[in-house]
Amino acid sequence: MSQYFLGIDAGSSSTKWALVDESGTQVQRGRGVPVDGHLYREESRDNWISFLTDLDTQIPQTITAIYAGVTGASDFPEENQAIADIISSFFPESTIKVVMDVSLGYRANVHDPNGVYVYAGTGSISVYQDKQKRHRTVGGWGYLLGDEGAGYWIAISALREILFELELGVHDSRLGEIVVARDEAPTYSQIKEIVYARHRSHIASLAKSVIELAESGDKKAIAIILSAAQHLATLVTRTRSILRSDTGPVVFGGGIARSSRKLVDEMERILSTTIEISSEDLSFEAARFAVEDLRTTN
Repeated sequence: MSQYFLGIDAGSSSTKWALVDESGTQVQRGRGVPVDGHLYREESRDNWISFLTDLDTQIPQTITAIYAGVTGASDFPEENQAIADIISSFFPESTIKVVMDVSLGYRANVHDPNGVYVYAGTGSISVYQDKQKRHRTVGGWGYLLGDEGAGYWIAISALREILFELELGVHDSRLGEIVVARDEAPTYSQIKEIVYARHRSHIASLAKSVIELAESGDKKAIAIILSAAQHLATLVTRTRSILRSDTGPVVFGGGIARSSRKLVDEMERILSTTIEISSEDLSFEAARFAVEDLRTTN
């Protein structure tokens, strides 16, 4: 009788999943609402219920094991039991392992103990492996305390620059146009509405337009992207100082890594190293790890 294994890659914009059989062959895949590890928030619990309810209807097979990489999960496995419990309530016959989403990214991409996995999506964080082969993080403090260089930070930096233009009564860049999506500068009220009434994911989504503007040559957008690269390079440097090694590979994952060649080039210049861009299908890799871990324990 075939066994089935589920991999979950839970991010702030969507949650991807993949189902494989015991040979690691993909059987099914899909996408659901975003979920996270912040179960102290009612919204997060509701999103998990919605995601798992939908998933349960799409997967008729009994799942042997589940490997879930979840944004907002802890780098201490015992602190992720609440997430495992809510998954178990829908898949009670499954062995469940919950890790940070970036721990999943590290395992899928880094195969050198001195390597660094740096991630920039809505937020930013880096991952390394300690002497006990546990995954540990640097940064990732959230948009109010840090996450410099990532999508939210890029967007807020652009909005600040637009406010400076409004104060001076100038309109010498196209930054303002990306906010109102037409050929005119936004108003102060429009910017306040974006920042204080919209979800942070909406604000972070503006980073894509800032990056595109930088790629087209807008000087103010370029300055923001180069500053973001400096922050992300510093995150790598901080991580390497903990590892006490600057010889390992640097792998860059997340939406920012795949959307800005200019940013990656600047990071490579600052760090004097080639940066690998993560291209792994992390939900599939998570399912494969579920198979691999069961074999190891047996």
